[in-house]
Amino acid sequence: MSDRFYCTCILFMCLYLYVHVLLFKAVTGLRAANSNLVSDRGNKAYAETFQKRLEQVLDRVKQVTTGLSEESHPGILSPQRKNLRQTGSYEPVSSIK
Repeated sequence: MSDRFYCTCILFMCLYLYVHVLLFKAVTGLRAANSNLVSDRGNKAYAETFQKRLEQVLDRVKQVTTGLSEESHPGILSPQRKNLRQTGSYEPVSSIK
């Protein structure tokens, strides 16, 4: 296997971890706000915090979705993504060394 393949794998692992942490933090904040709101439904500050946290989660999901679009990826990875979509398994592209 080539160095480029290993670098690509490391890049994908880093991106996966970044997305996981990004969403985890937003969802954790939303859960905490939800707990506060459930404990005191009449508290307007809790309701506003919940709404703010929900908007943050939706914003993070939009960021991840945008990052996953084809326009966001370097062209060198396109043949690999195409093979993965068509076959369902990773097949190295011979032109990439």
